[in-house]
Amino acid sequence: MNAKRLAAIITALLLLPVCTVANGLQLSGIGAKALAMGGAFRAVADDWTASIWNPAGLAGQRSGYSFEGKILYQVNRITPNAASTTPGLEYYLYHNGTEYSTEAKPISTGSFAYQIKNSDRVSLSFNLSHSSLNNSSWEYLYLGPYTGYENLTYPDVAWRSDIRIFDLHPAVGIRVLKSLSVGIGVSIKSATVLLQKPSLLPSIDPESGDPLSPPFQHTFVQSSFEGEGIGTGYNLGVMMNLTESTRIGITYTSPLTISLEGELQQIPYLPTTITNDSILAIPIVYADLNLPMAIGFGISSQVHPRLLISMDVAYTNWSALDKVEVDLREEHLYGDSTLTADQILNWKNTLRFAVGVNCLLYKPLDFEVRAGYSYDQSPVPDETISPLSLDVADKHILGVGFQSRLNKRLSIEGYWEHIIGAERVVSAGSDINGDSIDDNLPGSWSMQSDTFGLQFNYLIP
Repeated sequence: MNAKRLAAIITALLLLPVCTVANGLQLSGIGAKALAMGGAFRAVADDWTASIWNPAGLAGQRSGYSFEGKILYQVNRITPNAASTTPGLEYYLYHNGTEYSTEAKPISTGSFAYQIKNSDRVSLSFNLSHSSLNNSSWEYLYLGPYTGYENLTYPDVAWRSDIRIFDLHPAVGIRVLKSLSVGIGVSIKSATVLLQKPSLLPSIDPESGDPLSPPFQHTFVQSSFEGEGIGTGYNLGVMMNLTESTRIGITYTSPLTISLEGELQQIPYLPTTITNDSILAIPIVYADLNLPMAIGFGISSQVHPRLLISMDVAYTNWSALDKVEVDLREEHLYGDSTLTADQILNWKNTLRFAVGVNCLLYKPLDFEVRAGYSYDQSPVPDETISPLSLDVADKHILGVGFQSRLNKRLSIEGYWEHIIGAERVVSAGSDINGDSIDDNLPGSWSMQSDTFGLQFNYLIP
């Protein structure tokens, strides 16, 4: 096996659903109140999640503990319409016209926060959250090798992803003027990634070195990547009171780099005319994911002593993520040598619009109800969409929730977030890297996600 073939496997594999809290990728965010209000929270930010949404909102908040636990159900669907692997011959890798979906299974995540009120002007927060960006598997979606290839059992699940994030997020909010607060937070993210996907590579005659003729011009490769990495970034926030009842919030999230390191396993399925010459290898892979910045603006108004209305808009510069640079250290095959392969993503900039309400219904128990709606664009273009893509469509997001005080210091909050992805039709395959193999999966895509969560808050005397 030569260096070009191995580099092609790396390039085909690392279409990573990037690990970040920015819109478009983490479908369920953080915080019972924020999610129930549809994410319209930048100009509200009046609880521990201000460290994420707008750290300026921490200023003057009381000391206490908070714990959030939630369960996420997400289902992605695809009805493939892929072209034949060999023009003029009926060899297909997918059952075109048949709808497939990811396995609907519960994913549990949670967050813990500790807040310290230093003074009426300064409060600090220390948060630790665990989130699952994607935990999905596509059973029987990929057909695998056809007659004439090695008689090896191809896995039922060829496409699979499992991405988990731990985020340590200290933050501080400071009231610098009576009507103005500022804040800063630091995000230290630890990611573990499992990605499994099929690939097609050119079949080469071992004697002549020439490409094999159709229908055996491809070698099927099942690849699996397991790795981990750490990234560090920061977020800034400003909160300003325009009047006694109206305020605005402005936020900035810095670019963040997650440096992944892991092992890649490859299992080849060759035409029977080729002898397997130990193509299987376990090289070490390095990938730096340089994530873009995001900015947000929100406005909230206490239109009635019992009713709060808020609106948000957020912009993420995903076009900066046009590709992922990958280094492959081939210690198992070539000693201490390194190859570099770029994974083209061509992601798009996105906007998210949100509106939310919070209503106090019963003052003695501080019983509140809240609801919200947001529209969130997908950054993934047609030419790179695949079963590893978490965010396959523009989304309509609905949230509802409540809060009630259990005693003087303890309160409970609950919420339900429902996400519907608008149906998306990708009409044609796209070969953006010029290897004569489509880099996307044409067909009709859709998605749905439901998150149920509870949060407990305890105030320290």
